Amino acid sequence: MRRPGASGCAFRMSIVSATQTKQHCGPVNFPTWTAMTVLPPSPSLLLRTGAAATLLALAACGDKDGTPAEAAPAYAAEIRRTAYGIPHIKADDDGGLGFGIGYAYAQDNACLLAERIVTANGERAKYFGAEARGATADTAPNLASDFFYRLINEPDAVAAAWQQQPAPMRALVEGYVAGYNQYLEERGKDGLPDACKNAPWVRSMSSADMMKIVRRYAAEGAGSHFIEALVAAVPPGTTVPTRPAVLKQDLAHPALYGSADRGRPGLQAHCHQSQGQGRAVTAAQHTRR
Repeated sequence: MRRPGASGCAFRMSIVSATQTKQHCGPVNFPTWTAMTVLPPSPSLLLRTGAAATLLALAACGDKDGTPAEAAPAYAAEIRRTAYGIPHIKADDDGGLGFGIGYAYAQDNACLLAERIVTANGERAKYFGAEARGATADTAPNLASDFFYRLINEPDAVAAAWQQQPAPMRALVEGYVAGYNQYLEERGKDGLPDACKNAPWVRSMSSADMMKIVRRYAAEGAGSHFIEALVAAVPPGTTVPTRPAVLKQDLAHPALYGSADRGRPGLQAHCHQSQGQGRAVTAAQHTRR
């Protein structure tokens, strides 16, 4: 089966779920497995149910008119879920493993991951309001959070971090991104849970987005608990307006959201304008050390 306009299958996945008829105390017995194979989207999407081995064979790309089979899909993974819904991923390579993990995670937490993408890109104030906070108790106000993550996730820093990753890690990340995006494509925004159904902040993700999320988690152990203090820091003896006024003036600047790369040019230009105020420059210096 071929996606219109594509030279081959984009991916192959066998999704397997488990059903358990009774509780068991003693030696573990394998539950009965049922499977569904998901193929690339097309006007005639093929679905089959049955044994996992049979489905993997059915999932192979190729025509039945004697023509040579198409190239293998870019990603192949098998997702098995226990009776309690826990996913187990089986794949032959790092890309397939990442694909299965990303797809399974999207099934369970699509809205959560979509919000993490917003946070790591410094866009919370744009969608959720400047003074609102995230779900966790130690989260800074959105405006301060945006400033912090735009500093640590400047495009050059993210690109350098990506270049430093070994090939297996890149394959894992790229597969994960493809799995998440595939789930969004299949469900559509109107098919997502109520928490993010048709939300304007839900979008497909890129490898750069994933690196920003990774860097965000690294920052959680190195300074994210002090975001408000970092953003509000001033040089000794400097008199500045109160924190909310400065933050709103700096972070609401159109250049921050209008820049094509969502970061460096607009942010740098406005930081230079803020030198007399001290806050933005000091926050940048603290973050980059």
